[in-house]
Amino acid sequence: MSRRPPNPAAERAAKNQQTIKSLLKLEANKVCSDCKRNKHPRWASWNLGVFICIRCSGIHRGMGTHISRVKSVDLDSWTDEQLQSVLSWGNARANKYWEAKLAPGHVPSEAKIENFIRTKYELKRWVMEGPMPDPSTLDVEGDDDIPLSVVKEKQNIERRESVRKEFVGQSAASNSDAAPPANLFGGDPVFPRPNTTGPVATKVPPKAQPAPPKATMDSHGLI
Repeated sequence: MSRRPPNPAAERAAKNQQTIKSLLKLEANKVCSDCKRNKHPRWASWNLGVFICIRCSGIHRGMGTHISRVKSVDLDSWTDEQLQSVLSWGNARANKYWEAKLAPGHVPSEAKIENFIRTKYELKRWVMEGPMPDPSTLDVEGDDDIPLSVVKEKQNIERRESVRKEFVGQSAASNSDAAPPANLFGGDPVFPRPNTTGPVATKVPPKAQPAPPKATMDSHGLI
């Protein structure tokens, strides 16, 4: 019986799935990042780096992917880029940025949860002053509880992403080197002209062939 060849992409996805489940065991990630009520969230906004309940995930989808990109913890495959985002942020760090101007432990009204989420992410009403910080600079409770396996996986993913971006940059640079020089006046690429300084071959018309002699008939051929 022949064995199936290894599938690196499938193995990578399975490994990422294990890491996601480890993250959900952290105290801050055990409750929805937005409503603060529903426990054991099974959805995530990977670009925001938060774990959310199914109700809040529907509101996130309604805001559009330019604000929030939702994935299922259980049903979807996770890429390294997506996993890196939730590894770097998580509910505690994300809320320290997005809810910086709210009272600690604030729980929004259940009747106004959609308005709360849209105000939080669309209007950015309570964000921390200044540009978005590197999440690693935000100190939060529970950092010491992160499993060593998760820490190592985060380092591995960051290393792979760094190599990937470097490779993409080198490919883009090599492609730009191979492109023809731009025409500074017209913007169209300038291609080298053919060499016209060499001798130009002239075509000599062929000599006309002499016409074949006309056939003649004697008088006997007419009878």
